[in-house]
Amino acid sequence: MITEYKHFLSANDFLNFLCSWNNDLRGYVFRGHSREEYELLPSILREDKRYISDNQYPRIKDGERRNSNLEWHQIQTEYMMLREFYKLSDQHGLKVPNAERLRESLLTKYDLTFSLSMNGTHYWIPSYLLETTALAQHYGIPTRLLDWSYDPFISAYFAASGVNQDEGNLAIWCFNAESISLYSNLNKDFPFKVVTPPYSDNVNLAAQKGLFTHILTKFNFKEINAGQIKVDRTPLDLKLDKLLPSQYQNKEKIFIKITLPCSEAKHLKEKLVQHGYGESRIFPGYTGIANQVMSHYNA
Repeated sequence: MITEYKHFLSANDFLNFLCSWNNDLRGYVFRGHSREEYELLPSILREDKRYISDNQYPRIKDGERRNSNLEWHQIQTEYMMLREFYKLSDQHGLKVPNAERLRESLLTKYDLTFSLSMNGTHYWIPSYLLETTALAQHYGIPTRLLDWSYDPFISAYFAASGVNQDEGNLAIWCFNAESISLYSNLNKDFPFKVVTPPYSDNVNLAAQKGLFTHILTKFNFKEINAGQIKVDRTPLDLKLDKLLPSQYQNKEKIFIKITLPCSEAKHLKEKLVQHGYGESRIFPGYTGIANQVMSHYNA
C-alpha cells in the first residue's frame, strides 16, 4: 500500500503526531482537507471545473455536454488562462516570471502557434510555464498544480478552518516529496515535478511555506487520435501507486493520511492559534490580523 492511514479522536493526539519530536517527518510536505473524502486532485481537474474547458465551444449538443473531458481542449484552455493571467499582470505593472515563450506572443489576442509547438514529445505543463502557473495557482487560477506546505501546522489550520459541520472527518495528507523527488531525479522519464517558486516576491506564499507538485501530461496535438484522448483525472496518490515500482513502495512510506473527527475542528483551530498559527501569521498584513481578531466574534 502506498498510503498509511491513521485516525485520531482528539485534537491533542492529532497535533502530537505532527510534532517533529514525536515522529520523524523530515522530507515530508503536508496538505490539509476539511473533508477526508476530498482527493489529491488539482483544482482544474475536479468535476466542478469541467465547464471551464467548454467556454469557447457549444456546451450542449443533442441534450448532452461535450468537450468537457478531452485533453485537446483542456490543455489549450489552461494555456489561454495562464497566458491571460501573465499578460494582464504584466500590463498592470506586476512582477511576473521571465517566460520568453509567452512574451513572444503577448501582442496578439490569441497565441495561434501554441498547439503547433506541442508537436512531438511534449509535456504539459512545459518547464517555461511552471513558475507562472505556480503564481497563478496561488492567486486563485485553477491549474494542474497541487498545493502543499512544508509546515504541518499550517496545513492543519487550513483543514480546521474549512470545516463547517460536525459530521465526518477532516484530514491531513503527509507526502514524502523528498523521496519521490530523488526517485524522479534518478529516473529521468518519471513525470513527477516539484515546483518551488521564489518566496521573495510573495509574502503569503513565504508565510505559508508553500510549494507545488505536478504530474506531467505527455501530449501531441498532431497525433491522429489526439482529439479523442480523455483527460486523466486520477488523484496523485493513485497515480503514483501505478507509476512507482512495488519494491520502492514497500521500502518507503510515500503517503500518510491522518484523520480527525470534524467535531474536533474548533478545538484544533484554537490550539493552533494559541501556538501562533492564526491568520495573522498565515496571511501577513492588516487583513490577516483583522480576520484573526474577528474570528472570535464570527464563530
